[in-house]
Amino acid sequence: MSRIAVSIVTYHSPLVELGHCLDCLRREPDGTISSIDVIDNAGEETDGKLGEWLSENYPEVKYTASRNVGYGRAHNQSIRRTLSDKEGAEYHLVTNCDISFETGMLRRMADYMDEHPDVGLTTPKIYYPDGTPQASSHPLPSPMDLLGRRIIPRRLRVAGWLNYDPNLSGIEEPVNVPCVYGCFMLMRSDALRQTGLFDERYFLYLEDVDLSRRIHEEWRTEVLPQEQMTHIHHAASRRNLRQLWIHVGSMVKYYSKWGWLIDRRRHKANRDFSNQLKRLTRKD
Repeated sequence: MSRIAVSIVTYHSPLVELGHCLDCLRREPDGTISSIDVIDNAGEETDGKLGEWLSENYPEVKYTASRNVGYGRAHNQSIRRTLSDKEGAEYHLVTNCDISFETGMLRRMADYMDEHPDVGLTTPKIYYPDGTPQASSHPLPSPMDLLGRRIIPRRLRVAGWLNYDPNLSGIEEPVNVPCVYGCFMLMRSDALRQTGLFDERYFLYLEDVDLSRRIHEEWRTEVLPQEQMTHIHHAASRRNLRQLWIHVGSMVKYYSKWGWLIDRRRHKANRDFSNQLKRLTRKD
């Protein structure tokens, strides 16, 4: 039976959100979850009070109090534990605490990956709490995609430009996507061993783009439309100037690594993705 190790990174996260997430994980069928790590990036600020709450309510959870080392670096602590154990979990789930899903979803996703050994990463379709669809994936962004979306209102964006969240409504089969969001990434341990972990140069933002594109170059990275979850999505960088500057800093690191204007692998991945969507949505 497939086993999944889970890591959740928190930073002053509401306990009600974390509790809902842990309840979803707890309800999964026996044998699905092998371990749950909660890495508290505010642990040094709060003297580990979250650990006390977890010990009382979720004693099966491993708690790590940490200084704020960033999103990817914190998850890497848990991922390294997963990969270091030769008899460890076949899959590692990176997830935010502001998500919820129906019982059995993780088991089904792991079963799907068992049946498709070329798939290195999966994510479900994502919805806001009010039922509105939320993007589960997107093409690899150009610099203008990210900068323009900050300054140009949504109503003024035209199709194919600054509007790269794909519409997967009506698509019923798995879609091989270049990039998935870091709020929920179910990754094959062997894929992580091959492509590496989160790049720890990113403190926050774009670490998910960087990792998922690396996996995508070697494995299939799929949205599974038959599976659904809810994500609150606080979007802190749109409301907080400090978070915005962190986002900009990550953009500089990302495009300095992969290319600003010339990124042939980005163009190819996005072209293949676009052609796939056209094929899946083509009417007979």
